[in-house]
Amino acid sequence: MTSSLTNSQGTRVRVLRPPYAAGKIGVLLAREKAHSGKFTSRWLVKLVHEQILLSLQAEDFKVMDS
Repeated sequence: MTSSLTNSQGTRVRVLRPPYAAGKIGVLLAREKAHSGKFTSRWLVKLVHEQILLSLQAEDFKVMDS
């Protein structure tokens, strides 16, 4: 799933995990970068209508249909 999301900033997603955020809608902000400068397999997701930023694996969210 990650490879298909390479250029997906702004894509709306439904959070599957963690339990406290499951079912909420978020927006992909960017791939997470390690201190080495290389991208990790994690995504930064900002929840809509909430002041919460999550770091999620691709299997922790589902891309919503446009």
